[in-house]
Amino acid sequence: MKLSEAKEKGFFRVRINIGKFFEGCKEDEVFVTLREPTYAESKAVGGEDAEADDAFMNLLPALLIDHNFTQDQGGAATAQEVVAVLKESTSALVYVVNKWKDSLPLAKLTAGSSDKSQDSGSKTVFSPPK
Repeated sequence: MKLSEAKEKGFFRVRINIGKFFEGCKEDEVFVTLREPTYAESKAVGGEDAEADDAFMNLLPALLIDHNFTQDQGGAATAQEVVAVLKESTSALVYVVNKWKDSLPLAKLTAGSSDKSQDSGSKTVFSPPK
């Protein structure tokens, strides 16, 4: 396999529909696609404290690889602009981050063979910024 193909085909990404957070939109009308972090990125945002949350929020635009948000004047919005919109709604932001984290293959491996990660969906993986 060519290295360029490996990078394109080998890394996990997930599309998350978020239309329900925008009045008058259907669930699949608005989406973001996030990729898995690199090893270095994972190390930089490791931990469960406020510093790790801040580091993750700074990394989020780099992980956001596709979306269907547009500028008011036309043209695609930047990842930074989309993240800024998501930060305006704690519900939307936490939903996106938790869906992304729960979908990562490593998260599924570390959850063990039971399906506890899919039971009630009530666990908080990410705490909103303070």
